[in-house]
Amino acid sequence: MEGYIIQARPQQAHLQRQLATAEQHVAAELEAANASSASPRKRQRTTHPSCMRLQASSPTRKGYEVDSSSSPASQPAAAAASFSHPEADTVYLDQLGLMAEILGAGQHGYTLKGTCEERPAAVKVYNVWRDGAAAAYETEKLAYQSLAPLQGAIIPHLLHSGLLAHTAAPVIVTLLEGEALPEKKRVPQRLHKPMREALQALHPAGAAHGDVRRSNFLRRGDKEVLLVDLGHSVLGGGATEARKAEDMQRLKAVLA
Repeated sequence: MEGYIIQARPQQAHLQRQLATAEQHVAAELEAANASSASPRKRQRTTHPSCMRLQASSPTRKGYEVDSSSSPASQPAAAAASFSHPEADTVYLDQLGLMAEILGAGQHGYTLKGTCEERPAAVKVYNVWRDGAAAAYETEKLAYQSLAPLQGAIIPHLLHSGLLAHTAAPVIVTLLEGEALPEKKRVPQRLHKPMREALQALHPAGAAHGDVRRSNFLRRGDKEVLLVDLGHSVLGGGATEARKAEDMQRLKAVLA
């Protein structure tokens, strides 16, 4: 996964240093997650994470812009522009209360710990330089909207989605309602049934998850789980019985 180093207000400058340190571990974490996944999908391995910097764009430090100087030269600037939707909501950095803690790393960006509306939040920031990130963002946003009745019970509550102010970086902000299951540890027996029930609850709602792995389940308490990372989900008519059956087969491998 490639990530963002966020440099905003002077009092948040520590994020740059701490995320830079954490970034050194992301490639190894992602490789371990991919190795333990039962997914047949071929994952792109990350060996040299590049960075997108959100830096102050004025002396007052009240505006932010993307500095792509550290991005691979082979990536066209149009990649970032592809996220610029005039109708998209704007999410302001000051709303997020970001902390220097990475909750997870995946194909398309980081999930950072923060606060939103005085509640703990998971802030998923999509890296505009990664292939497929635009589609994953749009899919995840649509999934949360389409599955609104399941929020809080099967998937987390959606708090915000849109573009981070003065940047082309899309974000999904959800209520932080649990802790991701570790990829390298066996799933406790007491969670097997809740995981099956959570995944099965998506199917009558017209969705297939599409990326079943341990780290895409959040443990909430001793016997409750939530599903996250809906960027690969299939909605509506695309959620065929074969797709749903594939979800269950992959879960069987995860629980083995």
